[in-house]
Amino acid sequence: MITLIAIDRAAFLTPDLVTSLTANGCIVHQAANVDEARRLTRPDGAEVLLIAVSRGDPPDLLPGLAELGSDQPYILVAPGAEESPVLAQGAYWTLAPPVDAVTLFTVVRTTADNSTLRRDFRRQRNTLATFNDVGRALTSTLKLKEVLNLIAEKTTELVKCEAWSLLLMDPRTNELTFEIATGPQPELVRGFRIKVGQGIAGWVAKEGQPILVQDAQKDPRFYPEVDGTTGFRTRSILCVPLMSKEKILGVIELINKADRSGFDRHDLELVTTLAGYGAIAIENARLYEKAEELAITDDTTQIPNMRYFYHILNREVARARRRNSSLSLLFIDLDKFKLVNDTHGHLHGSRLLLEIAHVLKRSLRGVDLVARYGGDEFVGLLPDTPHETAFRLAERLRSLVEAFTYRPDPSLTIKVTCSIGVASFPDQAKTKEDLVRFADQAMYRAKGAQRNVVYSAFQGRVDQVPQTT
Repeated sequence: MITLIAIDRAAFLTPDLVTSLTANGCIVHQAANVDEARRLTRPDGAEVLLIAVSRGDPPDLLPGLAELGSDQPYILVAPGAEESPVLAQGAYWTLAPPVDAVTLFTVVRTTADNSTLRRDFRRQRNTLATFNDVGRALTSTLKLKEVLNLIAEKTTELVKCEAWSLLLMDPRTNELTFEIATGPQPELVRGFRIKVGQGIAGWVAKEGQPILVQDAQKDPRFYPEVDGTTGFRTRSILCVPLMSKEKILGVIELINKADRSGFDRHDLELVTTLAGYGAIAIENARLYEKAEELAITDDTTQIPNMRYFYHILNREVARARRRNSSLSLLFIDLDKFKLVNDTHGHLHGSRLLLEIAHVLKRSLRGVDLVARYGGDEFVGLLPDTPHETAFRLAERLRSLVEAFTYRPDPSLTIKVTCSIGVASFPDQAKTKEDLVRFADQAMYRAKGAQRNVVYSAFQGRVDQVPQTT
């Protein structure tokens, strides 16, 4: 089907010519002026522009007609090319009347084919440029959140739509979670979960196949719960899987194409290709996060290791100095832990360390850091905590460890105690090195005294710590 848009100032298109064009599958629109022709023109349509001028047309009309034809091939009908040089220069085909119906249709069809080729070439060129940008952008970061935001940005650049969502697979629950959502009331959608197989997105995740749905309300797979939550009305859906190494990572879902024409196969191909880039980037970001996590996590206790402790210590000392606030450090050492390994074996020793780590972590605030310093030693870093408060918290931790019983089976019971040293910045320590050294020294004084006790870097035991007034 060819759409012919004609600005016929020379009465060139006779009823017989229009009838012949229509019989050959053309749709003919007559435009009275340039503005009306622009309104009729669709950039993605298989269209032909025909401009017919006469000798009496004013010269100031020609530049406007030439500008109209600058974006697509057009046919010029004029008494002589020398009389309309501006238009003749840009014309794909120039005809001088009279023109018979067969010749006109042949010229129209050839021009339409050229227009389609130029449109496809322009689309492919823009697509290649976009994916070149996508590739560079997605390889510029290994942070998962940044990767997801980049996928969102590039998807909406490629295909304009009224709403857009990126859902990630939660393998623990076999559910999809809305990680990013745009459109009306996106805050109501983010975090929303649907089961694999539920709705269009769930079907795509289950089958691993992209899909176009032109009338969502009539599709039996459509899940209306999200529309019910937001008050939005879904008309059409384009949904593709995010898949890496035959594993579903999530889906990209576009809702309602912006121009209301409905998504097409070209849109599906674009988003499917983007999803391929995105899935690789997501997988790489997750691997990087896993590697980072492994690098900072102690294998035995599953809490941060000494390397991560020193990283956070640097940050927190700088923060305390900047805000003129307190920072306290607990050095925690399990008493006679070697006897546990010697008596019950290293397997039970490792499990006991894991349990003690959980006792310590559960007993501190979310902003505090518990880390394994090495062997049977732990540290607790307490931001915005003055020395006296830290000391009382240390005594509470000591009591909890003393009260804890490790019982792997009914025939075995293991109990341990701990010695704790406490130091604070800037009360005693003026540098991060002094903070660690003073807390460590206080812990060794506690172990040398009687064990199962808390000592301060100020003087000694808890009852010797200066009290605030």
